[in-house]
Amino acid sequence: MKKRIVSIMALSLVVTMGAVSLTGCGTRTKATDITIEDGDTIIVDEEDMESEAKTEAESESDADEITSTEVIGGDETVSDFTGAENESIVLYAEKEEQRKYLDIYDFDYLENIRTLSATSDIPVYDGAGFNVGHIKNGSTVEVEEMAEGIAWSRFKNPIEGTEYDYLYVMNDNFVASNQITVSGTDIVEKLTYNMNNRAYELPTILETPTSDMEVYEFRIPATYTNEVDFKDDIYFYSYDNGFSVGSYMTYAIETIEDGGDIICKIFYKDLYEDWVENQ
Repeated sequence: MKKRIVSIMALSLVVTMGAVSLTGCGTRTKATDITIEDGDTIIVDEEDMESEAKTEAESESDADEITSTEVIGGDETVSDFTGAENESIVLYAEKEEQRKYLDIYDFDYLENIRTLSATSDIPVYDGAGFNVGHIKNGSTVEVEEMAEGIAWSRFKNPIEGTEYDYLYVMNDNFVASNQITVSGTDIVEKLTYNMNNRAYELPTILETPTSDMEVYEFRIPATYTNEVDFKDDIYFYSYDNGFSVGSYMTYAIETIEDGGDIICKIFYKDLYEDWVENQ
């Protein structure tokens, strides 16, 4: 019987077949005899086999590490924006929920300059409909453009160093921001102005009514969507509802808050004589 020494790479299949024998016996010899079918004995150097196996394992580990790094990196862009704000607006470090209105930038925006006064935090959005910040409660911003076909408006982003050219708001916020709550004092002031707004002798306005006075009563809401509607109501009840504050010389005004409304009572007497003649 003769012996041959061969390379491990050339006999990888043979080494594989003999691996069970090597592992099972637990020998620490430098060389292992493996007998193959033709009767020859092959001497395999264990140190060479361990070294080559270690090299292959390290190569596989390096490959896994490279692959893992590529997967983690990908095409992902990491933003270093940490948020920003000025006296009126806050921009978040990360975008929040997206509304169902996508690509709101892709509409015609026409100049329509309005002032938006925030009575609470008002969300602002980017052109794709993502909530990116808010207008601060108590602040005002000038909104420059309104879209055609959708209920959105926009204004130029005043905060530098951000990715947003425009900030978008829903038009519903304009109604809410112009909403006013009126008091009895507001009503008395408006009625007094109308009573004094005449070209002849001014009336006397008493703090409390006297027993000989007649009374005219009306009810208005304590909350209006805007001041124009409030003024229209006061004008209506001052002149256009079968009564005129210009036709008498003596008045007194009382107001009572009642379940979200205000009841107003105008007490009057001393009909102005020329008023009858000029009607």
